[in-house]
Amino acid sequence: MNKVSIIIPAYNVERYISDCLDSVINQTYPNIEIILVNDGSRDGTALICEEYAKKDSRIIYINQQNQGVSTARNNALELVTGEYVLFLDSDDWLEVNAIELLLLNMGDLDILQFDMIRYINGNRVSKKFPTETSKLFNKQEIISNVIFPEKFEKKNGYYGDSRTVGGKLYKTEVIKNIRFNSKLKFYEDGEFLIKALFPDIKFKAIDLKIYHYRINDGSCTQLYRKNIKEESEMVVQEISKLLEDKNNINYLKFDMFCLNINNLIRKKEFSTKEIKEICKNPFWDIKNLKVEIKYCKKKRKILYWLVKMKMYFFVYIVCKLKKG
Repeated sequence: MNKVSIIIPAYNVERYISDCLDSVINQTYPNIEIILVNDGSRDGTALICEEYAKKDSRIIYINQQNQGVSTARNNALELVTGEYVLFLDSDDWLEVNAIELLLLNMGDLDILQFDMIRYINGNRVSKKFPTETSKLFNKQEIISNVIFPEKFEKKNGYYGDSRTVGGKLYKTEVIKNIRFNSKLKFYEDGEFLIKALFPDIKFKAIDLKIYHYRINDGSCTQLYRKNIKEESEMVVQEISKLLEDKNNINYLKFDMFCLNINNLIRKKEFSTKEIKEICKNPFWDIKNLKVEIKYCKKKRKILYWLVKMKMYFFVYIVCKLKKG
């Protein structure tokens, strides 16, 4: 019976961690190890983790100073003894038969991608798979889904989220020498997956809705980030090293540019000058950047052409309207 290692990094999740751990320890497939890492939480998370570790011998508990999710996952990867690995965020949870169903579908695959049911501020949101409910993908198709999901979905349909390390079962052999890039403050999941891809990888996506994924307004992805310029430029510099297709590199740049604009909107007040500084940043070079804009969503198309035409005041107006 193959063992599955479930990696759970935890930080300030006292409201949710019990739901997460209950869903794991009650799996119908018993041969699991749970590598639980408390990343210096300042609430009651550590106490809850300790209680669960006392009750279930399958839990390997690490209590570390706050070093970030990448380091927490890397420390957990050092302890993996299972033939397969699954990453689970500590505010998410699994169906109780999730592991059993995944192993039934894994076969000789290297990575099996399944679907996530999203809860945006408590409201359930899910996408439909195409009629073909499972499909094998090659390396370039997977990278396209990581970097440019809008293009991938228009060409193939929705087959799950490749931008997160969650929602996948990995053969340990595939990722045993790969680690998360602790220099990245976001997009570390996408980089990790791209590193795991090799030319003859067997990657399949399947319509199994067994992972429940919480998205809250208070999460770090929804808050204003003071250092977004430096952080997003680092993402482009690090991930571009792994990409061969110039179209993917260009879209990654445009995606990070849009992230800077959206981040500014989260600020309490912002000015036309701040909009102009982002738009004229030579690192993005939007004026000369060629993006397959036909695959982008309508708002991004509008933003792209407004910046191309140097209509920065109209970009400001659009941003103000979006802020409401």
